[in-house]
Amino acid sequence: MLADAVQSACDGRSQMVVLVGSSSTGKTRACWEAVQPLAGLGWRLWHPFDPTRAAAALEDLYRVGPKTVVWLNEAQHYLGDPHLGEEIAAAVHSLLTQPERAPVVVLATLWPEFHRRYTTVPKENEPDPHSRVRELVEGCSLSIPSAFDPAALQAARSLALSGDSLLADALTRSSEHGQVTQELAGAPALLHAYRNATPAAGAVLEAAIDARRLNMSLHLPQAFLTDAALDYLTDADYDQLNEDWSEAAFAELAEPVHGKQAPLRRASHRPARRPPATAPAFNRASAPTGPVFRLADYLEQHGRLKRRLLCPSASFWQSAYDHLASPQDLDQLAWAAYRRHRLQWAWALWEKAGTPSSLTLAASVLHRIGDLPGMRRLLEKAAKEASPPDLHRIMDLWEKTGNKAEAERIAHQATEAGDATAFTALAYFRENAGLSAEAEAFAFKAARAGDPAAVVALAEHRLIARDYSAAKRLVAQLAPTVRSAKLVSLWEEAGDYQLAERIAIQVAEAGDGDPLADLAGRLARKGEIERAECLLVLASDAGSRRGLMKLARLREAAGDISSAEEILTRAIQLGAAASDQLMELYENSGNREAASNLAITAAHSNNFHPLHSLALHRDKSGDHEGSTQVLTIAAGLGSAEAMLTLAKRFKESGEHDKEMEYLRKAATRGSNRAAYLLAQTLAKSGESLEATSLFLQIESKTTITNHIDIALWYEKDGMTEAAERMAQKAAAAGNLARVRSVARAHRHVGDTAAACRMLQLAADAGDPDALMELVALRCESGDTEEAKRVALRSNNWMAIHWVADTYTQNGEWTEALELLEPLAKSGDDYALREYVLLQERLGNSEVADIFLQYAKSGRGAFEALAATRRSAKDTQGTQQVVRLSCNAGLESHRIGSLYDMAFEYWPFGLDSDGSPTSPWHSHPQD
Repeated sequence: MLADAVQSACDGRSQMVVLVGSSSTGKTRACWEAVQPLAGLGWRLWHPFDPTRAAAALEDLYRVGPKTVVWLNEAQHYLGDPHLGEEIAAAVHSLLTQPERAPVVVLATLWPEFHRRYTTVPKENEPDPHSRVRELVEGCSLSIPSAFDPAALQAARSLALSGDSLLADALTRSSEHGQVTQELAGAPALLHAYRNATPAAGAVLEAAIDARRLNMSLHLPQAFLTDAALDYLTDADYDQLNEDWSEAAFAELAEPVHGKQAPLRRASHRPARRPPATAPAFNRASAPTGPVFRLADYLEQHGRLKRRLLCPSASFWQSAYDHLASPQDLDQLAWAAYRRHRLQWAWALWEKAGTPSSLTLAASVLHRIGDLPGMRRLLEKAAKEASPPDLHRIMDLWEKTGNKAEAERIAHQATEAGDATAFTALAYFRENAGLSAEAEAFAFKAARAGDPAAVVALAEHRLIARDYSAAKRLVAQLAPTVRSAKLVSLWEEAGDYQLAERIAIQVAEAGDGDPLADLAGRLARKGEIERAECLLVLASDAGSRRGLMKLARLREAAGDISSAEEILTRAIQLGAAASDQLMELYENSGNREAASNLAITAAHSNNFHPLHSLALHRDKSGDHEGSTQVLTIAAGLGSAEAMLTLAKRFKESGEHDKEMEYLRKAATRGSNRAAYLLAQTLAKSGESLEATSLFLQIESKTTITNHIDIALWYEKDGMTEAAERMAQKAAAAGNLARVRSVARAHRHVGDTAAACRMLQLAADAGDPDALMELVALRCESGDTEEAKRVALRSNNWMAIHWVADTYTQNGEWTEALELLEPLAKSGDDYALREYVLLQERLGNSEVADIFLQYAKSGRGAFEALAATRRSAKDTQGTQQVVRLSCNAGLESHRIGSLYDMAFEYWPFGLDSDGSPTSPWHSHPQD
């Protein structure tokens, strides 16, 4: 895929590839090797880096021109940025789709956990923070296996034998697990250094791991790590610290353990080299003072998994507050604290970050704990330099606290800053609060500022609520150009046809005649022909093809054939699919020659549909002879479908010779169906030799698409062996979806065994849908053990889920637990949820709690177990689960979720050790 992308770029087409793999699996090296051919062709490589990776990318992506490789190594620093990630994704998409900037190559690398996070579709009513990123990376991602397969290991051994001593050494330690690249990158040595570090060095390393897993920047200040590490030590180890413990710990961790690899190496922060900034200071990254260190990638990934359910110690948060100056780092850690329900630290870190967005978020925390004076202080400070999106959030908070005057003042400020939607938002707020008059006032303010959407929406709300006088008042004040098509149908439903018509005319005058055409059509059905025709003329003049076709119907009904013909000709010239209607007009008016000529003209362009339609029309009118004549013309022009239809007619009339003639003609034209029917007819006539020859020709010449068509014909005629033979050919050719059709045919007639054979055939060829159907069919037929065997052999987690669910429904809980346990331990969210719920049902609450440790990024098990215990009125058990989810940062913002439970149980948050925080309030910070 990488080589193909580079070749496509050489051919002038822009490409993007995202390599997804664990640390030390060779992603970066693969990208580097792939682009080497471009170096000699005049290509440039651009790696956005300074002042931050995300800021550099967003600032300069628009400057990227042809023959550029955009290097997004560790793309989570770009696409995962909470403020800029979506904008960067949109900018990359623009770069890839603008022809004048082609060719470019965008290369990105991601760890699997980040790829999962960005590509997982959120549940209903949950935020979707990565929608643009998901659209960008889906379809261009390539997974890098974490281990060599047997073939790759053999190739590596061959290279080692040719003299690569480093590779030979790595192979001696990786022949069983296959993780050759990790060995080459020093992963085992790094892990050994981590596990055998002195207590002080281990504490520093775990503080660094927590900093990175909570999304701090790559370069970690030494002063921050030193103070953060203190609470990671036991009391005994803390008492043993001497004055130079910090220097010794950093020296130990900076010692290379494999080539240049070190657990925590000193790094140099690249200074910014840019013109003096014109943006506010809070938009610029703050360079850390003093030495900075970078954690080894492999230890970062290992630590993310090992410590995923742990909340950092109190010294971590305190050190972040004391030592960090970067608004980006402070904002990231504040979010991490908030997700862990450490509300006091979230407020403090956001306030220290000092950006309008951060101050607004800090104010929202104070709003949650009821500290309204503190909230006011922060919102007033934030509003001074806030952007329109920040102003919306400020306005929202004022609205929630009932301070309408402040909300309106902020709306005016946003409007003056060029945001016409602020008053729209206020209109919706007031409407939802039942304050209709205020909602309308703000909707019109929004319309005057350039956003009429709220007025239209309110008018629609009033119509739906049958408040017709209010709706009329609103519509009357709308500019005609913004009166929506939806209002037409709503007023019509309300019975005010005059107003519906007036709005429809205004919409047509604005360029959309279809609503008026639809309204006219409904009037015509009610018998108001004259008025309908007038409206259709207006709709047609507005360019409505629909209106032209409806108007032609009315003119035809009135006997004005020439006018109808003229109108339909105009509609066809505008691109309307009106040929059939014109042909029908000719036919109905007795001008059969014109109808035939129109259809024949289309047939000369290999479009036989009009001829077939004409034949069907004459059939319906009882003119079977005329229909046969049209079909004969179509057949003469090469229509295999017409030949087949004629053969069927001659069969019904007993004209065997003509039937065979047309079947042979259709077969010659490539119709497999005709060839099959011909072979079948010959077989029934006793001409088995020719029939067999035809059947073999059909099977040998049929395309991949038609394998299953032939199989289904065989199946219908009771030729089971032949049907299965064709299904096997289809599977071998990759036409797996159609193989399932044969299986369903077997299933429909009750032949479960044959259906299972077909599904197994498709499943073995790699069809996951066939596998699921097979497992479901085995379960339904009572053969759960065979379903289990199939699911386990396939190692398909969805199939295993299905079998486990079947065991659960049958009351076979032990079997279900046995099947779910390995998946639950691997972190599969669904399996883990079902496993802990079953254990809870069996009274094994302690086991359920223990298994929560296997959760990776999903929160389904936590939510389900908390809900179960809450329903059982087990408050202590519920709090235990919610506290664990808070520590892991798994809070969900769905109503009634862990998020709401956490605020219900601990309204002022949790302390670092997980105990409830005492009531607190803010205080001004210097």
